[in-house]
Amino acid sequence: MVGSFLIVELMRQGKSPQEACELAIQRIMEGQPDHKDFQVGFLVINKKGEHGAFSIKEGFQYAINTNKKEDLVNSRFVYKREK
Repeated sequence: MVGSFLIVELMRQGKSPQEACELAIQRIMEGQPDHKDFQVGFLVINKKGEHGAFSIKEGFQYAINTNKKEDLVNSRFVYKREK
């Protein structure tokens, strides 16, 4: 799985960073029956500064730091962590 390459190609085809991340995770999950046993997350930013993130499991975070804001962001995910 070459997730980074796939994400770049999806954005070249017009997908947003968020859409590209979600499609890449979907492809990993379709190809890996044991995907619930590991974590994969992608964080993407394009030339316009638009960003997206997505992961298999809850808990993948990233930071945004601009002149206007500083935030720690929880990515969207497929599965909630088991307690």
